[in-house]
Amino acid sequence: VVIYGLLEFVRSWTYSVMAHGFAQKLNLPALQAGVMRSIEGGVNEGGAVIRDINDVRQFILSNSVSSPLDALWSIVFLIALMFIHPVYVMVACGFIVAMVVMNIVTDQLTRQAIKEANAAQQRHVQEVAGSMRHAEAIEAMGMLPALVRMWRRSQGEMLEYSNTANVRTRVVLSITKALQKSLQMVTVATGAFLVLSGEISSGVLFAGMVLTGQAVTPFSNMVESWQQWVSAGQAWGRIKTLIREEGSVRSTMPAPVGDGDLTVEHLVYLPEGRDIPVLRGLTFSLSPGEVLGIAGPSGAGKSTLARCLTGILRPTAGGVYLDGHSTYLWERGSFGRAVGYLPQSLSLIDGTVRQTIARMQESDPRDVIRAAQLA
Repeated sequence: VVIYGLLEFVRSWTYSVMAHGFAQKLNLPALQAGVMRSIEGGVNEGGAVIRDINDVRQFILSNSVSSPLDALWSIVFLIALMFIHPVYVMVACGFIVAMVVMNIVTDQLTRQAIKEANAAQQRHVQEVAGSMRHAEAIEAMGMLPALVRMWRRSQGEMLEYSNTANVRTRVVLSITKALQKSLQMVTVATGAFLVLSGEISSGVLFAGMVLTGQAVTPFSNMVESWQQWVSAGQAWGRIKTLIREEGSVRSTMPAPVGDGDLTVEHLVYLPEGRDIPVLRGLTFSLSPGEVLGIAGPSGAGKSTLARCLTGILRPTAGGVYLDGHSTYLWERGSFGRAVGYLPQSLSLIDGTVRQTIARMQESDPRDVIRAAQLA
C-alpha cells in the first residue's frame, strides 16, 4: 500500500510538471498567434487560445490522461491470470473487448455533439464578453433586455448541443456500469465452476476475481473519461491550427532602430474575403525630420496604411521599410521603442499610468516623467 501511494504521488507530480511545462512552452507562440488573430478577427477570436491552453493543462492534471497507461498494466494482470487458469483470461478479454466497443460507440455518438457544444459555448462567451466591453452604452440606452434575449438564444443553442452529448454519454455509461456489475458475477461464477471442476483450488478464487477486475477497470474508466479526451483533443487541435496559421514570421532577434528613411514600395493590401484591395501600389519615402499628413474620406484606407507602416498588418504585396528593414518582420520589442501609435478604438491596458507610459516594462521613474513631459 505504501509503495502504491508513493507511485501515485510520483505520477501526480510528473503530470503536474508536464502540465506546467506545456503551458510555459506554448504561452509565447500561442499568445503571439492570438494577437495576430485578434487583429484580423477581433479580440474574442484570439482570446480563445488562452482558454484552450488552460483546458489542455487541466486535462493533463486530471486522472483521465492516465487511462491509456493504466490499460497497459492489463497485460501484466492477464499474464497473472494465465497462471491461475486460461478461462479467467478469456473472461477478462471478453469484457475488455466489450469496453473497447463501448469506447468506439461513445466516440461515434458524442464526438460531433461535443465539438458543436464547444463551438457554441465559445460563440456564447464571445458574444457576452464583447457586449460587456460596452456596458455603459448598454445601461444608458436600455439595451440590456434585448441583449439578454439574444444571449438566451445563444445559450439555448449551447445547452442543446451539450445536453445531446451528455445524454448519449449517460446511455453508454449505463451500459458500461451494467457490464462492470456483471463482471463481478461472471468472475465469481467462473471461479466457482473451476473450483467445483477441480481445475483450481478455492484459495485462488479471490485472487482471480481481483486480477480480472484490475485488468478490465482501465478500459471502463476510459469510457467515463472519453468526453474529457474529446474536448482536450479539440482544444489542442485549435491551438495547433492557430499557431500554424497565425504563427509569427517576424524576427526574434532584437535589432536597433536607426535614423534611416521610411520607404514604402508598391504597397498593396487586400483584406481576407475581399476582392478589391484597400491599398493599391502606394510608393513614397520620408526622411528623418519630415512630417506627412494623410487626409481622405472614411474607408479610404488611412487606418490600414497606418497599420501597415507600423507593421501590424502584413502587406499583400510590396512592403514598408525603415532604414532598409521590413517593419512587419522586425522584432517587435526593439521596433516598438521607436514607434508611437494611437488606434481608432483606444482602450488602456490594465496597469498604472507609469506602466502604461513605460509600455509595461521596468523603467526608471525619471524616464517616465520625462516622456510624459515631452508628450
